[in-house]
Amino acid sequence: MDIRITGAYGVYKTQPVTKTGAPFSIKGSVKANAIDSVSFSAVANELNVARRAMREVPDVREARVVQLREQLNSGTYEVSAADIAARIFGVGSEE
Repeated sequence: MDIRITGAYGVYKTQPVTKTGAPFSIKGSVKANAIDSVSFSAVANELNVARRAMREVPDVREARVVQLREQLNSGTYEVSAADIAARIFGVGSEE
């Protein structure tokens, strides 16, 4: 089915779009030697510092893993119920 709409330009009093040689042109008061700049908030800067610091921290604390492995192998690894509860509820001191 072929439907043709004719005369739309006359109804809306517009001119048909024509292609020009330039792919994109800017009109107005844009200076040729203008310099773009970006500024970040203090929070964004702090987040970037924290992100860099996190990249430097190893994913696994090897010394702690070795210590726990030795305790498990020797049978000396013990954790009290109070320590487990404190970790679950976020109460108490961190290691």
